[in-house]
Amino acid sequence: ECCQHRTISFMSYITKIRLHTIMMRNINKIKQEVAEEQCGFVVGKGARNAIFILRMLSERGMEMQNDLYLCFID
Repeated sequence: ECCQHRTISFMSYITKIRLHTIMMRNINKIKQEVAEEQCGFVVGKGARNAIFILRMLSERGMEMQNDLYLCFID
């Protein structure tokens, strides 16, 4: 039966610790390079927040009858 079998770990604990260390070093380096305005693919910052802000700005612009120009750069 499948329930009697245990999962097999392919990486040793030392390898897992080493990979975690490398990831933490890379995260710190990436944080230095990424601008604060970056929203997508950054921990703690999502595209939902940026979309919400853009929606609020556009609604406010329509209320005030102001033109709003956006430029999306990828």
